[in-house]
Amino acid sequence: MTSIKPVTLHIIGDGEKKEELIDCAKLSGATVIYHGKIYDQNKKQQIFDCCHYGLNIMKDSVFVGLTMKSIDYFEAGLPIINNIRGDTWDLVEKHGIGINWEMDREFGWKYSYKSRAKTYEIFKKLFSVDQFYMRVKDVLKQIT
Repeated sequence: MTSIKPVTLHIIGDGEKKEELIDCAKLSGATVIYHGKIYDQNKKQQIFDCCHYGLNIMKDSVFVGLTMKSIDYFEAGLPIINNIRGDTWDLVEKHGIGINWEMDREFGWKYSYKSRAKTYEIFKKLFSVDQFYMRVKDVLKQIT
């Protein structure tokens, strides 16, 4: 008995490797829905609500802080599949808000709806506007 389930890949944006991703996903048997560039937060949230994970990947040689894409996912309460070393990798590792994936590794994990709530809680705790203002106030107190 196989454990392979149907996959639908929703793509938002217009990256340089978009066509390659779409072709590869379709060849692998996934259904692909390409939404194009979307800036409206409500429309993005509707799409994110249909997803189990957000895909946050770059070339293996990239080592960056947080991507805007990962913050979008976290704000939507969407755990990520991530291969980007650095701050994002550390957040996923420390807080369990997705999967850190190395390109040659097989997937061996299961999805949990609890991870959505946890992901959003980490966003509120670390990246919300309220947290930003609290940190700015703390810095200003220290320098005045």
